Amino acid sequence: MSLSLGVRRIAIAAVGAVLVGLILRAIMVSRIDRGDAWYRVQETGILRVGMDASFPPFESVDADGRYIGYDVDLAGAIGERWGVEVRFVNIAFDGLYDALLAGRLDVILSALPQDPLLTRDVLYSKPYFLAGQVIVAPSLNPVSSPDELRDRAVAVELGADGHAELVRLNRDRGLDVHILARPSLQEALATLAAGEAHALVCDRVDALPLTASGGYVIGLVPLSTDPYVAATGIGSPRLAAELDDALEALRQDGTLAQMQNDWLGR
Repeated sequence: MSLSLGVRRIAIAAVGAVLVGLILRAIMVSRIDRGDAWYRVQETGILRVGMDASFPPFESVDADGRYIGYDVDLAGAIGERWGVEVRFVNIAFDGLYDALLAGRLDVILSALPQDPLLTRDVLYSKPYFLAGQVIVAPSLNPVSSPDELRDRAVAVELGADGHAELVRLNRDRGLDVHILARPSLQEALATLAAGEAHALVCDRVDALPLTASGGYVIGLVPLSTDPYVAATGIGSPRLAAELDDALEALRQDGTLAQMQNDWLGR
């Protein structure tokens, strides 16, 4: 009997130890979860969005001091879905990541390309806008791919990313593109409009408004892609997942397409 009683006591003690361990683990997991910015946003009803409001049409400040732009509308749509207030924090672009990691922001939404060197520190959303270098040509004489630029005159802004892409095409693929580098994008466009160039290379952000009137079209194959994403802290996987869900919902219901049309003309 004494042996049986001892065994029972040992078993009870073991079960108790397991239960205590599970409780402690649950407390630790809860504390980790509560560090996720999603819970702070839900508790306070405020989503702090960091942006450098000097990059129209994505983000800027109007004469009345109001934030306007594609990213501003996007943040507002996300806040509306979550039932929270959006507060914008205007920070120089090179200070956005520091502010996020210091806990001053919940999300960066600022025409932000993904930086592969920072994936240990931040979580990136799925892309919500695709920037990058594209080919613009008259709608009556379109250019579908870079190969069609062989031996053609192409206008581009001097020193811009598009200029570098054309140099790369000539170097790596031997296309012999005649590069007409101009001091500004406006002068490059004027070169195209005057018929001195077969096409223009610029960022898709600049190309979309050019195509709004129907006089120009963007080639199907871009020279480069530069997706814009939102960023959250590495310790906020729930917030990152909720962001992805919100962006997908806004894509499915046509909100993202409408924002692109409102701010970029197409």
